[in-house]
Amino acid sequence: MLEETLAKELAAIILEQQKPLRDEIAKLKTRIAELESGGVRYVGVHQRAQGYRRGDICTADGSMWCAITNIDPNETPGQSSKWQLCCRAGRDAKDVRPAT
Repeated sequence: MLEETLAKELAAIILEQQKPLRDEIAKLKTRIAELESGGVRYVGVHQRAQGYRRGDICTADGSMWCAITNIDPNETPGQSSKWQLCCRAGRDAKDVRPAT
């Protein structure tokens, strides 16, 4: 009888201690799923009439831009704070000399 009571009490304590751990694991699983479903993706040349999602990368005027938040149509890279410059357009190679 004493062993059975002790076993029940220990089981209750163990289950109680596992709940916060299970909650934290569930939060981490949700966060991992969010991270894996998002990410960076190249979507081509910027289209003014198109909306963009956070992480979308496009080219505009020869530069590469990344959406740092979800963006509604008509938010142009370089003219909106919702875009971050990734790579600035280079110079034309008209003055490049051939290697000797």
